[in-house]
Amino acid sequence: MNLDALDPEKLAAVFVLWVVVAVIIEEAAGVLFNWKPYRDKFSGKGLKTPIVFVLSVLICTYFNTDILIALIGSVGITGESNWVSTGVSALLLTGGSSTAFKTLNKMREARKKVTT
Repeated sequence: MNLDALDPEKLAAVFVLWVVVAVIIEEAAGVLFNWKPYRDKFSGKGLKTPIVFVLSVLICTYFNTDILIALIGSVGITGESNWVSTGVSALLLTGGSSTAFKTLNKMREARKKVTT
């Protein structure tokens, strides 16, 4: 890995993609989870995370959206999308938009520690 190969514009674009897709999934899942039949039969049964994960896998696969490959590509590491990277991307999306913002904040904190 070569941090000199870091492409800030590509990294920013990946984070924007991550947040946008995560918000779309959150909103779409929210419709299902607020639907009265879902609330009456499945609320409190621990199904939200698995449902959002499956939806995320479907979106990543159908739209060929591999956030992990795009993230590591922004620092100069090449790789091809596969079931592992698609699964990790789906997990990142399952965490929602807050996961993207938490990751960005962790990167900022790490940068401060490295530069001080």
